[in-house]
Amino acid sequence: MNKYKISIILPVYNVEAYIHNAMDSLINQTIGFEKLEIILVDDCSTDKSGIIIDKYSEDNDNVKAVHLEKNSGAAGTPRNYGLRMATSDFIMFLDPDDRYLENACEILYEHINSKKSDLVFGRYIHYSNNKKIGNAFKSIGSEEIYGVKTISEFPKLFEVPPSLWTKIIRRDFIVNNNIMFPEHIPGQDFVFIINCLFLAKEIQYLNNTFLVEYNIRDSNNDKSISQKIDKTKLLGLIAAFNLVSELNKKYGSPKYNPLIFKIHIDSLINKFIKGALSNNEKLEILKQCTPLFKEIYNVKNSLDNEHLQSIFIKVSNEEYETAIKLINNYHYRYKIKRIIFNIKKKIRK
Repeated sequence: MNKYKISIILPVYNVEAYIHNAMDSLINQTIGFEKLEIILVDDCSTDKSGIIIDKYSEDNDNVKAVHLEKNSGAAGTPRNYGLRMATSDFIMFLDPDDRYLENACEILYEHINSKKSDLVFGRYIHYSNNKKIGNAFKSIGSEEIYGVKTISEFPKLFEVPPSLWTKIIRRDFIVNNNIMFPEHIPGQDFVFIINCLFLAKEIQYLNNTFLVEYNIRDSNNDKSISQKIDKTKLLGLIAAFNLVSELNKKYGSPKYNPLIFKIHIDSLINKFIKGALSNNEKLEILKQCTPLFKEIYNVKNSLDNEHLQSIFIKVSNEEYETAIKLINNYHYRYKIKRIIFNIKKKIRK
């Protein structure tokens, strides 16, 4: 019998200001901290994160601290390393700038055992720079729990954000299907979760159960890796989206594209609008987008507004000059809105 009920993997990179908060949320789990195997994988942090996780490992038999020899640039490599180290029957993930609610592990463990599911997941509460904003996305229907044998029974589950840290997954399922995170690119959690959803037998979605406080670090002096916008990041996201498209072609159907990609294409185009990119960089990235946009063209009508739809269609039709003009126009509007917002914020203070 395994010593631990759940192995929890945390990729660590320059999170000295947050890691104690995340670890406290694990120590206070109602399932019992001693029943959890905590695997902390440091991706060559340049702050004190490595020292902090070594101290946790020295003080707790159930905490393992690992230091990679070379920075990988994304969370895929440390997560894969953690998967290879895990010994318990079930796997969970936590980012070290987030925290579990105190009963998260117990709830997910009980549900995944109840029907011998491969995958169980719930919802999260949205924070920005440690201030609560609200629930991150709406419930997808009226049922408390959606249980299906395969994703084809209820593909609407694809609409739920990947939110890796709201999930518990059977380790044998991951190993037997050779499901790994793509490495060195952002968006690797998106690829991993879509792969799991396609292959899992017995999936449970806890529609109104909140498990995680998810903290977006997007202030100017403290941006998480996922919030930084540059050419490399955007090209990496497109690479991840292409991998997801390949999975859908292999296991799914074109009709799933709007469900799978809608929020991600919304986010990608909005990153174009918000990012400080040169026109040459925009042209290079848009050309890389074109094959994907053509492949998932049925997504266009599901995008949030006509502006995003227009950009998507122009790129799909290789009308790059017009697409860049639209992006620049919306970028200017976005900057004006941010200036007005900051002025109002100062006045309120």
